[in-house]
Amino acid sequence: MCRLRRLSGQEGVAPRLVGVCLVLSGMLFFALLVGLIGESIEAKIDSLKQGKGPVIEENHTLVLGWSDKFVPFAREVAKANESEGGGVIVVLSSMFGKEEMDERVLRELPPAEMGGTRVVCRHGDPVTISDLRRCAADTARAVVLLSDETVPADISDALAVRCVLALRAGLGGG
Repeated sequence: MCRLRRLSGQEGVAPRLVGVCLVLSGMLFFALLVGLIGESIEAKIDSLKQGKGPVIEENHTLVLGWSDKFVPFAREVAKANESEGGGVIVVLSSMFGKEEMDERVLRELPPAEMGGTRVVCRHGDPVTISDLRRCAADTARAVVLLSDETVPADISDALAVRCVLALRAGLGGG
């Protein structure tokens, strides 16, 4: 009977203090875990917004570079793809960031005008093999190289040759 009375509320301060410490440390651990998970999800979303992930497309049109000729070219490709229900145009350019390219595409190529063709933008260097692989250049139906109009013609030609060499060497066309 003495034993029952001791278990019914006559405990000392030490077990209660240990219990409170365990509860507080558990809450702190849970808050830390939720914070880390939230930060990793936010980092992944930012990475997707910046276009750092690979393009998961096949039979797309890959456009390397950006110039004033891109918008009329994209309209023509969209007209050609309209009979197939649309297609995908992937743009890889180092001139603008992904977000700026996306804004220009939305402003100059509204979805109603594109006939089901989507434009996917990626920021990168067209002569870097890893950037070409990220844009699925090896599964593209067509690769179009737009010349850089901000540099002299001979430098633009040299960049085009470097790009073709990177495509052949890095993607197994060797």
